[in-house]
Amino acid sequence: MGVSQPTAAKIVQRLKTLSLVENRPYRALSLTEDGRSLAARSRERHQAVADCCQLWGLMQTPWRSTRKEWSITSAIRL
Repeated sequence: MGVSQPTAAKIVQRLKTLSLVENRPYRALSLTEDGRSLAARSRERHQAVADCCQLWGLMQTPWRSTRKEWSITSAIRL
């Protein structure tokens, strides 16, 4: 992803300080409940912007959500 290890460590520390992620030694990071909530809201906003861009003809390829209920374009086709 083009991010140096020190930069990634700072980002992880900031996310931990904000109580958005937790980690245990030798385990992957995991989102806290607040982290999952923030991620869901961020994804919903991204989906809304992407759907509007597609509807206005600004995107050639539709951005597909893995959650169909978040997609305006799938609702329009119903």
